[in-house]
Amino acid sequence: LLNNQTLQIRGASGAQTRISINKPYLLANSRQSALVEISPRFSNDLPIDLDLSQLTFLISDRGVISNATGLSAVPGDAGLHPSFAGGAIMTMTISPCHSSGSPCFGEGVATISGTIKGNGFEAIGKTSNVRFVEAEANLLRISLNENILSADGNSITTVTITPLFPDLTPIGKDFPVADLTASLSDGELLRYTAIPGSNSIFNLQPVGKSDVTFFDNGDGSFQLSIRSSNFSTQALLTYKINNVLSLLSNEITYSIVGSADATRTLITIDQEVIYSNGDSVSKIIIFPRAVNGEPLNLPANSSVIIQASQGQLIGVIQKNSDGSYSQFLQSRTSSFTLTSSISVFIDQNRMNPNQSHQVRFVNLDASQVISNLVYPDNHLIDGFDVSIMAKAIRTNQCISFLGDCSLDFNSVGNIDTLDMDILIKAYGKSTP
Repeated sequence: LLNNQTLQIRGASGAQTRISINKPYLLANSRQSALVEISPRFSNDLPIDLDLSQLTFLISDRGVISNATGLSAVPGDAGLHPSFAGGAIMTMTISPCHSSGSPCFGEGVATISGTIKGNGFEAIGKTSNVRFVEAEANLLRISLNENILSADGNSITTVTITPLFPDLTPIGKDFPVADLTASLSDGELLRYTAIPGSNSIFNLQPVGKSDVTFFDNGDGSFQLSIRSSNFSTQALLTYKINNVLSLLSNEITYSIVGSADATRTLITIDQEVIYSNGDSVSKIIIFPRAVNGEPLNLPANSSVIIQASQGQLIGVIQKNSDGSYSQFLQSRTSSFTLTSSISVFIDQNRMNPNQSHQVRFVNLDASQVISNLVYPDNHLIDGFDVSIMAKAIRTNQCISFLGDCSLDFNSVGNIDTLDMDILIKAYGKSTP
């Protein structure tokens, strides 16, 4: 050292040393584990890349902590040394249960704290915790393949359930399969069952319809299949966790199979007015109905065709899980308002022949159609256009088709917030 240089020798600072846990939740009374990391620090908060594991003692007020040597500790035990992982990090794990299965800890917050040798043993200032939680009946991710089946006593759909933690992450494969059950009001529940003499070959077997346990997929998700009844009805599928009924459920329709009725079949358009920029889209949805108005499950060889007089239909028609069919219509670029007439054919028969289904493509460039306001024309639908629309609404510019109705995009005879909604959907788009 030179005469004017000083060598400082410092130990670890308990106040700056930090503990972190890589998971916020663990399943109570399970062998799930979380990684605990300890980062020793100098008083100036710089990390210490040395093995200080033998100078560090950790304790937890709930659960079982373990290090890489296989040693473990529970509340009330002396502190446990972590294991050095390199890179200024020491590690251990925490679990609600010992690897042997006992002891186990139920719901509650586990806080990990400890001491580290610095200027004497100092308490670690930045502790961390993990919450042990029971599975909640209303925290389920539900995936139902189809919710409309043919009422033939043979059609099958499948439901997959994934129990979730409060932060909506999957609990995982440690969830006990016996804790999750389902009941079905009509029809029959099926579960994969191992064929006698084989542990790897499974087939679907009837298992009743009340408080039935699921097949374990081995990845934290659980599966059951549903077979339809041989009569038309709506079945209710309900779920329980630990015998607590979930507020989540599914309705499954068992429908007759046949030809769609032209007048009863429903055709909906989610956006009846879109921007004529060649980019905006509207979704056309068809709900086939039988002559008595019941939802209809079309035969596999049925054809569903959508035609539009303006714009472009994108891709192919999709069959949805609720038995409906849908396709997107894309507008065409135009400085004028265009009307696209929609026609739907099922098995060569036109649906709703006496009804008009339309999508209007409109020019939403408000700055071009209002002459008494001067705003810069930047060829974008922006805040200036919104201001123009707001003034038109505020001043009752168009009432009952009287006045300047050029901003009445949905042609109802008034300029109102519905027209503003149409304009906002195209915000940021370029004008023709």
